[in-house]
Amino acid sequence: MKVEIDIYDSRVLELLTCAIEGGSNYWCAIKTYKTNSQLIGQKQINVDGVMLSRCLALPFIPDCAVLFCDATGEDTGPDEPWVLDYPALQRGLRLLLMSRTKDGKIIPTRHTEAFLSENEDAETGDVFLQLCLFGEIVFG
Repeated sequence: MKVEIDIYDSRVLELLTCAIEGGSNYWCAIKTYKTNSQLIGQKQINVDGVMLSRCLALPFIPDCAVLFCDATGEDTGPDEPWVLDYPALQRGLRLLLMSRTKDGKIIPTRHTEAFLSENEDAETGDVFLQLCLFGEIVFG
C-alpha cells in the first residue's frame, strides 16, 4: 500500500527557518547564493506574496540556490559548497518523513512527529537541513 501526503512549501519554509535562524549555525554558514539575473542584489524576494530573505527564498525558486560552507573551524568541509535548492529540499523532506532503521523498517522519529504536529524547533530544522545537504545526519 502506498500512502502519499502533500506538504505545503510554507511548512518546508518553517523548517528551513528553524535551521537558518539558529539550529544549524554551529556547523554551517552561508557562503554565497546562486541566483538569476532578475534577483541579483535583492535582499528581500517576493515568493507567493510573502517577502523573504534571500537565504529563505532562493531554494524555492527554479535555478537558484543557497550555497553553504563549513563553519566548524575544523576545515572539514568540501572544496565545493553544499547546495540547497528545491530538489535538495524535497530530498530532505522525504528523508525526514521516512526515516529507516538499519534493517530497512520505516519508523517515525521525534523530528518527524514534531514536524507533522507543527511543533518543530531549531533541532528539527537542523536535522532537516543536514538531510537536505548530505542525505544523513552528520553533525550533532
